Amino acid sequence: HTYGIYGQRDYNAWIAKIACKRLRIGQDKDAYQSAAFIGKQLDRTTQTDQVWKFLGLTVDTYCPDQQPVLARAAEQH
Repeated sequence: HTYGIYGQRDYNAWIAKIACKRLRIGQDKDAYQSAAFIGKQLDRTTQTDQVWKFLGLTVDTYCPDQQPVLARAAEQH
């Protein structure tokens, strides 16, 4: 809710945990694919920057071992 992403908190946490799993098993090859997955799961009014904030918070909270994935995306951008 802090970033203007509304919905049930347990649903958002569930999406975050799935996003981490997808990164860990290689289903999403990079942060861009992970952000695309997250964007499809959230409310249609969610903006691109909100999706990226959600992904950053997801990694910080549920899978800090995936920080290099975010770092690579930042280097490419």
